[in-house]
Amino acid sequence: ATASKTGGFAGEPTLDGLDFVRIRTPGEYGAIIYMRDGADEGAVVLEMVGEYDDSGMLSRGSGVPNVINWPGHELQWRGGGGGFAEREGDVAAIYSTEDIEEARNLLEKYGVNYVYAGPREAAAYPAPGLAKFEEFMDIAFRSGGATIYKLRE
Repeated sequence: ATASKTGGFAGEPTLDGLDFVRIRTPGEYGAIIYMRDGADEGAVVLEMVGEYDDSGMLSRGSGVPNVINWPGHELQWRGGGGGFAEREGDVAAIYSTEDIEEARNLLEKYGVNYVYAGPREAAAYPAPGLAKFEEFMDIAFRSGGATIYKLRE
């Protein structure tokens, strides 16, 4: 199993847990580094909700919290309740809606000041919903299919 999971031990050995992201999706790796090194103190990022997959990569890689990710994992550790279903639905609404005021209100509800739009978000949400962020947010980072928007102050 180890040989298959490591690609036959191809490549230079490393203890850098993000090296696979750097190789596989350089734009996303750049976004992680941007958030890790350049995000405002107390920042919260919005990214797609998933379950035991690559979702939440920006938050996990940078240490900047997101609204919710891996809801089943949260339920295991925190028990029932906690508004997880509401958070998951609100994240989908923020990405999907074309209504800027609705998106702003939901971002404010969770104290979000950065929105990530990477390959997973582009595949999961409608393009017009993602395009609206440029209308009321600044592009803080963009590379290789990964964009980080920052709320204007």
